[in-house]
Amino acid sequence: MQLTELLYQRVKELGAKGQIALRPGYVAVVSRSPAIRPAILAALFPAAEDRQKLSLDPDVPPRLALGFVGQDKLPHRLVLEVGGIRELQKYDAGSRKFVLFTADDREIQSFLRVHAGLPPAEAFAFFVLGSSELPSQRMQSPGSEEVRRLEHELRITREYEDAQDRLFRVQTRLTEIGGSAKALSDAGQALASAEAELSRSPWTAEQIGDLTARARRAEQDAQKRDAQIEEIARKRDRATGDGEASADPFWLSPWFNVGLFVGVAIDVVAVLLAHPALALIALIPFLAPLVAVLRFIQVDEERRHLKRHLQDLKEQEQTVHRRFKEEQAPIKAAMQAAKVNTSAELLVILEQRNEAAMRREEALAHLERLRTDAAAGAAAAEIAKLREEKTELEQRIATQGFARALADVEADLHRAVQRSAAGRQAPSGTVHTKDVLAAAAGLLGGEPAQVFAEAAPRLVQFLAALTDRRIAAGKLDPAGEVVFSAPGGRTAALQDLPGPLRDLAWAALRLCLLERVVSAKKLPVVVDDAFAALDPLKRSMVAKMLKAIAAHGQVIHRIADAAPQGIADHVVQA
Repeated sequence: MQLTELLYQRVKELGAKGQIALRPGYVAVVSRSPAIRPAILAALFPAAEDRQKLSLDPDVPPRLALGFVGQDKLPHRLVLEVGGIRELQKYDAGSRKFVLFTADDREIQSFLRVHAGLPPAEAFAFFVLGSSELPSQRMQSPGSEEVRRLEHELRITREYEDAQDRLFRVQTRLTEIGGSAKALSDAGQALASAEAELSRSPWTAEQIGDLTARARRAEQDAQKRDAQIEEIARKRDRATGDGEASADPFWLSPWFNVGLFVGVAIDVVAVLLAHPALALIALIPFLAPLVAVLRFIQVDEERRHLKRHLQDLKEQEQTVHRRFKEEQAPIKAAMQAAKVNTSAELLVILEQRNEAAMRREEALAHLERLRTDAAAGAAAAEIAKLREEKTELEQRIATQGFARALADVEADLHRAVQRSAAGRQAPSGTVHTKDVLAAAAGLLGGEPAQVFAEAAPRLVQFLAALTDRRIAAGKLDPAGEVVFSAPGGRTAALQDLPGPLRDLAWAALRLCLLERVVSAKKLPVVVDDAFAALDPLKRSMVAKMLKAIAAHGQVIHRIADAAPQGIADHVVQA
């Protein structure tokens, strides 16, 4: 049988609600609450007095659920409302839930006996080591157990009230210095808001400035473009106002033909008459063709100049349009991105973005001023620490859940101390080794002498480790008691040993027999801080022995303080 989990609700000293995972091997449960052992035993063997021991609220019964795996390796769960009905649930793989198997107590006990190997409560007590396990803790007055329980409750209650007082002071301090933190938080929120607004903009800060300037002069740029186009048009009109001069070929001109004909005719007559002077006179008619040719050249040059001038004007017009389009291209792209139709609407959006950028700069500057303020920085650091402490205190208070009034606990403790003092008895050697030996033999189904003979070699090892070889071995006397022997041969019964050595000898015998029984029965062992009275070195040695026992079966060891490093297979905080 192996325990897998312990779930609880409204259990004293454990809290309003919680769960403790229990794994195979040596499980160290770090907890100051002594209610873990009674909770496990109450689920396995419910009794009427368990409600009073476990109740967190006197008016509401506690609830327990103990998970375990039996010999069939199937998960089961014992669900108990202390003082009420107990149920056995079985895990259903189809629904992935625990479903009711039986609610009959006799059937539950029969199932635990047959399928989990659980013995009766009296026999299972061998697997439970309580806080009064050691002889020095057991030989006290009858009321000492109640006194210890009330002292523990008093300490827990004082811690609970101290935590509440500290939480009140922390909350008060947070309220006092909340102004500085609020100013820092508001500055951070303002910066975050401005940055969030700017993050929605498709333009950077530099682009916003450039687009704003372009949008503001958009109308001026359009008017300037129109003026330049009109000036170019006027120049074109002036250039073409007089019409284009005719450029007819000079050879079609009558002046060219008549003058050329007359001059040639005079030259012919001069040749025929052999009169050179007459040939000189012929030069006069040749002036008319010359004038026609020169006029043609002049008109042709004027026409070509006009054509070049008109081409220059056209190129100037195209340049004006191109520059205007280039100037307005970012504006049009921004208008498309902003989904507006005019530059005026775009200018409104850009001004809003500029305002957001200015707010961001102002918020960043304000935040930097607050951060550089030494008082604000110290307040922020203190607030962080106080909030962390506040969370821890709230968790502690929620875990405690409920506590009686401090005066009531102190009154109960006072009465318990009086009862203990009135009924105090002298310590008596009532711890008999033959009782624990008989219990082990009963579980193994053998004789005490046989069981002791089988466990004797292991007992030698345990005694040597715990007593530093001050006790060498143990043997049975005719009465069935274990007698311990020193290395020199001197022997003594358990009750004759000195107090600290008696505790160590008893621990060695108890753990040795426990290992022998667990190796055969495979039942879980519950150790309820049973060895707290030993010194730290011996407690560490006991933890190693419990781990050796855990090789045969599960060991659940509640420890009030931190578990020894590197020994436990699993450490659980509860």
